[in-house]
Amino acid sequence: MPRVTALFMVAVTSACIVTSEPRSMTGELTLRGQAPIVIAHRGASAYRPEHTLAAYALSIEQGADFIEPDLVMTRDGVLVARHEPMLARVELESDGSIR
Repeated sequence: MPRVTALFMVAVTSACIVTSEPRSMTGELTLRGQAPIVIAHRGASAYRPEHTLAAYALSIEQGADFIEPDLVMTRDGVLVARHEPMLARVELESDGSIR
């Protein structure tokens, strides 16, 4: 099983992936003199679609210490990783305001 797939399975079960020991990517330390902890919420969502294996893998490559997915339970009790549990249809007026 590839490392990223295994990490994704851990995320769905525990809602948090530990990727490595905390490390500082900038060399700066916290007030206690420790390396800051980097948490990738939804993976590397600025670079890849949120909650995808590609986003999780890239966030690990970029040095994330933890990956925090948003878990939502379906009606039949299955946990899925996605951002919003509710979707809405939004229509815009000609001036750009929301209807």
